[in-house]
Amino acid sequence: MRPFAIAISTAIAAALYTSAAARADDDEKGPSNVQLGPRPYYLVDKLADGPLKSKLQQCANGPFHQTQFSIGHRGVGTLQFPEHTKESHQAGARMGAGILECGVTFTKDGELVCRHDECDLHTTTNILVTDLANRCSQPFSPAELDSTGKRSKAASALCCTSDLTVDQFKSLKGKMDASNPNARTPQDFLGGTPNWRTDLYSTGGTVLTHKESIHLIRSLGGKFTPEAKAFNPGAKVTPTEVFGGNAREKFVQKIIDENKAAGVPAPTCSLSPSCAATSNTGSRTPRTSAGRRSSWTIVMRPGRRRRRRC
Repeated sequence: MRPFAIAISTAIAAALYTSAAARADDDEKGPSNVQLGPRPYYLVDKLADGPLKSKLQQCANGPFHQTQFSIGHRGVGTLQFPEHTKESHQAGARMGAGILECGVTFTKDGELVCRHDECDLHTTTNILVTDLANRCSQPFSPAELDSTGKRSKAASALCCTSDLTVDQFKSLKGKMDASNPNARTPQDFLGGTPNWRTDLYSTGGTVLTHKESIHLIRSLGGKFTPEAKAFNPGAKVTPTEVFGGNAREKFVQKIIDENKAAGVPAPTCSLSPSCAATSNTGSRTPRTSAGRRSSWTIVMRPGRRRRRRC
């Protein structure tokens, strides 16, 4: 089978597969009307005739269920919906995702919010066309062209969650993650959505705090995988200014504390001594003492080069 066919088949299998074991592990009942949308059917129809296609076609009429076999990255639905938004989580759960991610970063006043990066607001929200644009770590700079009309400098900006208070952050609207390097105005910079995504649902996504994501994910019957995002060195406000000394430890502990305060069962790490030693600041694959997967996992990302797995 050709490589691209293998990749497509794997994606289809992930979409259509229903894991009884994963469903049995769910603490709460998920959506009863899980819908896959037309794309899995389209991809199955395009497969070459054979045992795999025949097997997948047998799943065409469902029933489909929410399952931990399906994990929603960046708040799910990022090909169609603005990432880390209420609408994206809802879409992911409706498509069967049983574990939903909030990539956790922080605001200037020390509140936790969901974003893929501390400094991605200039490409994932409408900040550059709001009154908050002047608070960005690096304000919008238009593209520059030489005498021949060729671009000599790309348009740029750097807007971080740590540039804003949580109330200011909540006033923003999520959009598809994209920018236009040829932009001469902030409005043009917000464009650039690649053709393998769509702006059909990019009409004002609702950005989320970490606390809001917990309540939303629970209401959708999902489990949690908050990811402690790396601090961005380009941000104007430093983590120490927000959290004081031992900023990383305090940041991760706040993620744990918010889950506990919301009544999310705390994970007990039982895989290795090294994992147990770090359980106070989170672990990659915590399990309950009975050996079953707990309802949440903290993904640690202290840096971009290395991702240690317990």
